[in-house]
Amino acid sequence: MAEPVPPPARFCADLEEVRECHHLTGGDDFLLKVTTTNMADLEALIEALLPYGNPVTSLVLSSPIERRRYAVTGKLLPSRASRLRADAERATPLMARSL
Repeated sequence: MAEPVPPPARFCADLEEVRECHHLTGGDDFLLKVTTTNMADLEALIEALLPYGNPVTSLVLSSPIERRRYAVTGKLLPSRASRLRADAERATPLMARSL
């Protein structure tokens, strides 16, 4: 039997502004990725979501790292792990390293 779709997700399914809807663990229940044409439309969308809870809104200012493909192995390659550790050590101030 299919798991029932929560009411907020059912509501969002028909909204063209909603690009993605994710059910979360932790303090928040859902993460929505939306696109609106202007701030007034964003405000209207937020107000429409009020019956389902108190929306918290964050705006993306930039995306310095955006990946198209995801590793499916779940393992960080040893050579890459060493390079990342070395980069982190170079970026860490000397006093912090000695602690």
